[in-house]
Amino acid sequence: MVVFELKLVLILEGIYSIGTVGDNVRYGPGLRGKKLSDDEVRKLLEMADLDASFMDKSGAELSVGQAQRVALARTLANSPEVTSN
Repeated sequence: MVVFELKLVLILEGIYSIGTVGDNVRYGPGLRGKKLSDDEVRKLLEMADLDASFMDKSGAELSVGQAQRVALARTLANSPEVTSN
């Protein structure tokens, strides 16, 4: 049996134009009162195959693929759990 605990942040079209990539990655944890450090954001971006230098870019500067990777980093920032039995 596979049990999933699903944590997600909706991908809103306009969210990438508000703030920086770092702000976007911090969005989900911020809703729960958790503050991510710059180092934590950089690690999440790297896990999503984005260079840490993207942290300070505007969301409006991203390609579609880069925006999808930011969404992945934002999801990973919520510490999703997957348990397999």
